Amino acid sequence: MKTYAVVDGSMITAVVQSADETAKLAELFPEKTIKEVPAGFTGNKGDDIRFFDEEGNRLSIAAATEAGLVPEAGEHEAITWEGGRYVLTPDYTGVPYWNKATGAAVHLSLGRKPDESMTDIEPSDPQAVWNETGWTVPEEVLSERVRLERDRLLSESDYIMMADYPLTDKSDWEAYRQALRDIPLQPGFPQEISWPQVPEKRS
Repeated sequence: MKTYAVVDGSMITAVVQSADETAKLAELFPEKTIKEVPAGFTGNKGDDIRFFDEEGNRLSIAAATEAGLVPEAGEHEAITWEGGRYVLTPDYTGVPYWNKATGAAVHLSLGRKPDESMTDIEPSDPQAVWNETGWTVPEEVLSERVRLERDRLLSESDYIMMADYPLTDKSDWEAYRQALRDIPLQPGFPQEISWPQVPEKRS
């Protein structure tokens, strides 16, 4: 009993074991090439027979590349076994990308290429949005952050303005607190803020 590969072009259409000679098998598989292969032949239907050596084993990637059956992999490419042969496959595994709509990190699997929904520019801020040229933080978000910080600083100095606080001259603190309230009136608000300096607590 011998093992034969029935080949159409270079594609294996069947692997059969038969006691018949090649000529007899050719009658059963007209217009196909009948190739005797080793008993341990590892190829299957749909495989390209060129990618198997004389012992019937699949060629290594290095051997297939050296034989000119597959080009060397370039940047962001890997050689994988697909459709019965080695092919170049996109390989962006480990390359950081982010979703433009959500800012979430995208982890690309082997064979998947980045698309228009992704960017390789990391978001500058957790609340940044994509504007087709880069990430920007919406003005309303910046405004809210500045106001929250302004309110925090005002709250921290509330006790100083109490009547029983031992500070005879509170004019510096009054000016400081007014400057905090006026921050939204600054020309650079909310992108560029000039924060007033905290006065010294002199009694």
